[in-house]
Amino acid sequence: MSSNQSNMAGKIGNKRTLKVRIALNLILGAAFSSSAFASSPVNPVGNTPNWTTTPGASALSGLFSQMNSFDRLRDALKEMQSDRAIHTLLANPSIHSLAIKDRTTGKLLETTKFQHYYRGLEVVGSMAFHLNNGSHSEILSQISEFDLDTTPSLSQADAIGLVRNRYADRSLDAQPELKILSLRDHQNAAAPKLVYWVDLEDHPLDGGRELIINAENGEIIADLPKALDTAAVQVYSAKGLGVTIDTATANPDKIDKNIVNGCQVILVQGTQSTPAIVNPTACKIVIKDGIATAEADASAKRAAANSQKALTYYLKIHGRDGFDGQGSAAVSVVHVGNKFDNAAWMPKKNAMMYGDGDGVETRDFTYGLDVAGHEMTHGVVMASAKLLGMGDSGALNEAYADFFGKMIANDGNWAIGKQLALNPKTSKGFRDLAKPEVLKAQYMNAQGAVVSTAYPSLMKNKLSTTDECNMTNDRCFVHINATIPGHAAYLAQKAIGKEKAEALYYLVLTQLLGPTDSFQDSAKKTMLACKNSFDAATCASLKQVYDSVGM
Repeated sequence: MSSNQSNMAGKIGNKRTLKVRIALNLILGAAFSSSAFASSPVNPVGNTPNWTTTPGASALSGLFSQMNSFDRLRDALKEMQSDRAIHTLLANPSIHSLAIKDRTTGKLLETTKFQHYYRGLEVVGSMAFHLNNGSHSEILSQISEFDLDTTPSLSQADAIGLVRNRYADRSLDAQPELKILSLRDHQNAAAPKLVYWVDLEDHPLDGGRELIINAENGEIIADLPKALDTAAVQVYSAKGLGVTIDTATANPDKIDKNIVNGCQVILVQGTQSTPAIVNPTACKIVIKDGIATAEADASAKRAAANSQKALTYYLKIHGRDGFDGQGSAAVSVVHVGNKFDNAAWMPKKNAMMYGDGDGVETRDFTYGLDVAGHEMTHGVVMASAKLLGMGDSGALNEAYADFFGKMIANDGNWAIGKQLALNPKTSKGFRDLAKPEVLKAQYMNAQGAVVSTAYPSLMKNKLSTTDECNMTNDRCFVHINATIPGHAAYLAQKAIGKEKAEALYYLVLTQLLGPTDSFQDSAKKTMLACKNSFDAATCASLKQVYDSVGM
């Protein structure tokens, strides 16, 4: 991220944390002579400030339009130093020091956070804040004052041994880090303690763990899931449950209407077996609030892990709490249908369902994190843009789901569903955003003939029809034409970088798109978002992308 971006960060309308690599020592040193702000804590801990914006932040950025970003930092630093209590605390910078942690520009307030360090160690929970509403500023100090011996009685090896006693099968993400813990909660308030902070590797269900160990006596102060506090994860199993109806022989008038309230209704049409109705809560719950029961099989655990990764992505990268932004639970149902060769988002149930694959070409769909991310992104679409599932808008729905599915999977390729094949190593996936034409799609034309065509990457190759949009023609080619905006998204992240691209695409999806928008509408709105978020060079590169595909 360039310094040019840091000046524009206040205009981005989402909660994305934008890291700006700037020379802190130059800024701090130019602000004032006190080395308590400019020295030791900055370089040893490798901290750089984070610029964070929240929805509607552009309104506040207008108040600051006449003042340079760095000028505001200098003013914050000067006012922080002028606070009498803080100035006294920092009299000996080799003992107490502050460093900028991040700055957040919200609708009404810009906040610059200062992290407290004691003899070079981070004091967790001890901070000072500079608040600026554009016309008034003030200091809020939550700095702990104490005197503490920073020589640990417990060695790093001892700390690792304590962790091994509890989690013998886990690896460390890094060596235990020495910090100072200052608890502010009234019930747990205590004098600051010298601690080891130990990070354990990620785990499918809890996302890894953080252990906090007293560096004096070896007491384990905390054992915390490292995963972000996301919405709850629930997984149900439809295995062996539900009713199967053969449409060729069944009499609709004699079907018990109460079956619609059961776990699932499976329709058999010739060789096809499709789950027509799925009621998650009528199925058997096997993972509740992320905790697996004894009946949770490998499919259920993979489904839970998929949900957790998707939730964590949206929360960590975009500040979105759950698919709906309201923290609703992520619900999945596994073993849906009978050899069901698909996965799907159920909009009325706000839940994800996974088939087991046909066993001939595909395997259990819980293996495809990108496909799971794709389907759960449909939940985000339904809660925000509400794109109509036909024609251009339906294809945009699929394209955004493809793009964010790959962002969530982060697996180094742009093929969708590669991991679902019985032999993933030789699979080319279902669609490829980087090279759409390498794969072919089939559809039924107006004459009833099955037609095979390469997935398009350019507008000139887009399929169109004046016929009714239905399942026969893929609702007017939503999955086929999706590779045009999908390929544009792939080119966009290559041209302007992953962080800018996913920030822009999320902004447009959740704030600018309308239910019936076309490909051209999405391109115009993405350019508008870029103009109000990033520099001219970035937007020029993005325009070249849309021009190249004809959008």
